[in-house]
Amino acid sequence: MPCTRLVTLTFTAALALACDGSKNSSSAGADSSKSAAAAKPSTPPAKADKVADKTNSPRPKSSPHLPPGHPSVGQPAAGTATKVEPSGDVRQETLPGLSLAVPVEWEQTQPRSAMRLAQFNVPGPGGAATLAVFRFPGGGGSVEANLARWTGQLRGSDGAEPAAKTEVLEQGGLKVTMLDVAGSYGGSTMPGAPPQPSIADARMLAAIVEGHGDPYFFKVVGANATLDPWHASWRELAKSFAVAPEAADGKAAKPKAAAPQPAG
Repeated sequence: MPCTRLVTLTFTAALALACDGSKNSSSAGADSSKSAAAAKPSTPPAKADKVADKTNSPRPKSSPHLPPGHPSVGQPAAGTATKVEPSGDVRQETLPGLSLAVPVEWEQTQPRSAMRLAQFNVPGPGGAATLAVFRFPGGGGSVEANLARWTGQLRGSDGAEPAAKTEVLEQGGLKVTMLDVAGSYGGSTMPGAPPQPSIADARMLAAIVEGHGDPYFFKVVGANATLDPWHASWRELAKSFAVAPEAADGKAAKPKAAAPQPAG
């Protein structure tokens, strides 16, 4: 009888151990399956990339074509402040009857007024300025009258008319009268032209070219911070004025403009 109970107890203990081992093995397998499922990505990388591509909106393509007068890539729009270091390099430009060497940094743009023969964008830290070129059949006023009127568009710190610097160059049969004046600029509005805003610390550089047909008027008004770096380049520009080859042959194109009137 004692032997029978001992055998029974031993069998019961062995059965319990077997059941516990089977249970632990199943539990470990389930935990292992859960870990593997968590480590496995729900979407393959290649498919995930495709899904992301579908959700992203397409990037707009930039057109290589710009409207007339629009600044080229890399060139500032009018009014945009840009740090400049004049390189001293120039490019040849030809206007009806006149050739000139313009700083490579100045871009020729579409004239914003029918009265302008040409215009150039002059970049600078005080905001880009516009060099406007005029030529009127029959003239456009005397040199003295234009210089006086231009100088009167600026005012000194005391409210009086500022002192202007003038210089006359003669080369190749042409006479170039240059004007350099600084002060506060009250702005201006001319028929057929966009209004020019006021500038507290302004500078005006102008030149009148005579000697071959009707005179040419060059004028730029901008922040002194913009035009000051170009002072040397401006003088070199004035020295480059020459009668265009076709004009020397008597085939110069006649400028298209309205009746004679003041230049700017």
